Formats: sequence, C-alpha cells, structure tokens
Amino acid sequence: MQNILSLVPMPRHAEMIEGVYELTDGRLILLDSAEPQALRFAASRLQNALRDQLGFDWQVVANKTAPPEQIALTLRLTPDHGVGYNEQSEGYELVILPAGITITAPSQAGILYGVCTLAQIIQSNVRP
Repeated sequence: MQNILSLVPMPRHAEMIEGVYELTDGRLILLDSAEPQALRFAASRLQNALRDQLGFDWQVVANKTAPPEQIALTLRLTPDHGVGYNEQSEGYELVILPAGITITAPSQAGILYGVCTLAQIIQSNVRP
C-alpha cells in the first residue's frame, strides 16, 4: 500500500477504496452505544476539528430515530467487536463511504483514536 496519508500513528492496516464522502455543514454525529455519554468526549473532539478546520457545526445525537440522511458519522461502541478485540483494546475500524462515516471500536479509547485519525484525514484534505 502506498502511504498517501500522513497519519500519526500510522494504522496497522489501511485499505484505500474508491469513492468519497463529501463533508457538509449541519450534519449529525450518532452515538451508537448502550452508554452514549461514554462517547461524548470523542464526539466533541471531532466537533471542534470540524469547526476549526471547516467552520462546520455538527450536532451530536444518541437517538437512532434521527433521519438517516442527516447522519454523517456514527460512533459505534461494540465491546464484542470481534475476534482479537476486548473491552481494553484500543483498536478501531474507520470506514468512509459515500453514504457516511463509521468508527467502530470495543472501547472508548478505540473510538477516540478513530476520531483522531479522522480529524487528521480532514485536516490533510483542507484546501486554503
């Protein structure tokens, strides 16, 4: 894989796929967790990055009945994320598709690290 992104730390595995997700103002961040408050800090980290880099204001919701077309980012905390993960794992999966962005992790730390990676991607794509 050619490293076209400069991320710190570099993810253990990254796969570039075709397509883009175009960021727009006024979207929603969905906290998908049995304890959504646990994800609030990570969500606010991304809100600040969006505001600072793009001037965008994304609101945070924890209600899955929010209009799906308004949800730009889903933060999904799944302690049973899969083989090799446990609640202490700091790994995450960041998926950016034309339909939206999802960060899935088994721990709050994993969600935060995924958000930090997304913030770096956003920053590296901001054009003056």
